Amino acid sequence: MKKLFKICLSLILILAFASILFFYVGDFGGKKNLTIKTAKGAFNYHVEKALTPQAQQKGLMYRKHLASKSGMIFIFNPPRVARMWMKNTFIPLDMVFFDRLGRVVHVHQYAIPHDETIISSEIPVAGVLEINAGDAQKYDIRKGSVLELNKQ
Repeated sequence: MKKLFKICLSLILILAFASILFFYVGDFGGKKNLTIKTAKGAFNYHVEKALTPQAQQKGLMYRKHLASKSGMIFIFNPPRVARMWMKNTFIPLDMVFFDRLGRVVHVHQYAIPHDETIISSEIPVAGVLEINAGDAQKYDIRKGSVLELNKQ
């Protein structure tokens, strides 16, 4: 009986993990629409996913422009303490760190282009959203805000 219970519990955990992974990863790359829910309302962003280690290492490096209400999302599986920097990044950014449920747990505003100082999530996170500097303040994105990747 204990063995059956362990098997059932394992299957439930695997299915729960798979549904969370599908929510965040979805089509395993490309661009997605993202809704950020804050005290000021819901704001839609068009985000590029950085899913592979190579894409995450490069991030937004060498780009000279980031369109309004767009960004790049980094997904970590398993969650970990994220350590980011701005080496070879020309665009000032806000970094929004979030947990597995999409809840914002930390925001670093106005990351300085080309600065090699490490920007840490401080706690394990499921991902980071990089957006134009000033957007976090403009749209009131802060701890407790929620990110939702849209299915389409």
